[in-house]
Amino acid sequence: MGGNLALRETVKGLLFNTAFRRDIFVKGPQTLDRARSEAALKEKVLALSGKRAPLPEKVIVISIELTLKSEIYNPLLDLLDQGPVCLGRLVEETGLNISQVAQASAILLALGWICPLPPDAPEITARVKKFNLALDEALGSEAFGFILDRYGHWRNFGLLERLYLLARMREQDPESYIAETCRARGWKVMRHNQEVASPEEARQAIKEQFVTIAEQLSWLNQRM
Repeated sequence: MGGNLALRETVKGLLFNTAFRRDIFVKGPQTLDRARSEAALKEKVLALSGKRAPLPEKVIVISIELTLKSEIYNPLLDLLDQGPVCLGRLVEETGLNISQVAQASAILLALGWICPLPPDAPEITARVKKFNLALDEALGSEAFGFILDRYGHWRNFGLLERLYLLARMREQDPESYIAETCRARGWKVMRHNQEVASPEEARQAIKEQFVTIAEQLSWLNQRM
C-alpha cells in the first residue's frame, strides 16, 4: 500500500472494526458499536480491479506471507467476477459471516485485486467516458494507447483493444466500428507479417482478433 494513507486507514478500519478517521486532526480511531459497524460495512460496494485469475496458494501483504483459504476467497472472487457487489450481498450469497468477508476484503484491497466503488459510480463512469472520447478526438486513434478507467487508473492497451473499448463507450458495435476505422484510415490487415489481400480473408482475420479481444476485455466492460 506504500504511502496511500486513505487505503491504509480503510484496511486498518476493516480489520479492527473501527471508523475511519474523519480528518488528520482526530488523534485516534472512533469505535463503532457492532450493529452500526456491520450495517456500514454491508453497504460498501466492491469490484474487481482486473480479470479474475486463479487463486494463488500464498501471497505477500505488507511483507507478510499469507495463505489464502480457497473456501473463503474463491466464492468471494467468483461473485465479484459477475460485477460490483456490496458486502451485504457477499455475506448472503457466499454463506460466510461478516467478519470473514470483511477480513478477506481487507486483504484483497491491500493486494489491489479489488477496488471500493464510490456511491456516485454511474456519474463518474459517464465523466470518464466523455473524457476518453474527447481525448481520442483530440489525439487520434493511432496516437494514444491508454484508456482512463473510473478508478482513476491509466490502462495501456494495444490499438485494436482500445478501439474495442472506444466502440463500447460510443455504444456502437465493436466489430463494425473497428472494421470501419481500419477502412477509413487505410490500415492494412497483416497475417504472419504479410498483407492480407483477399477482402474475405481480411474480414476473417479481423473477426478472429475481435473474438480474442472481446474475451480478454470482458471483465473491463462491466467497469468502464
